[in-house]
Amino acid sequence: QRSATGKPTKAVGLAGTDTIKIIKRVLEKYPDTHQIFFCDDDYFLTPSWEQGFNEAMIEAKEKGEIKKDLGFICLRNINRLDEEGIARCAKSGFRVLSIGVESVSQWKLNSMNKPQTPERIWRTTRQILAAGIKPYYTLLIHTPYERPEDMVVDINGFRRMGEMGVG
Repeated sequence: QRSATGKPTKAVGLAGTDTIKIIKRVLEKYPDTHQIFFCDDDYFLTPSWEQGFNEAMIEAKEKGEIKKDLGFICLRNINRLDEEGIARCAKSGFRVLSIGVESVSQWKLNSMNKPQTPERIWRTTRQILAAGIKPYYTLLIHTPYERPEDMVVDINGFRRMGEMGVG
């Protein structure tokens, strides 16, 4: 946004309680809704947005204001996921987290200036699966600086993830 406007802009978003109000209106109009897909680059851009939405959703479901089986899918950044946030996502009803992990080769991640590490990817994958959420990952193949050994690391790594239950 700085490039487009010449100045920095502050990220803004609805508070969790406001998002819940919108979901309630959607459910009034479409009562057969059983899943909502938040289509955004990174639905929970900040920890406070994640915590605010999930805690508000958990409360609304516990009060019976929203049906307990309503599920969610969203895109996430693996670097913004931690065990507590994953647990809140599971409790509030997230069924799928779609994440662009790009690669499990540290050299390849470095070549793309990606801040995640293979260790973090593996740890977070285990946490997501343990919470009962389906991780769905995208990867990048044939990047400009990819080496044959990186492709082997990715093929083996993503095969192993598929065996673990990652989509």
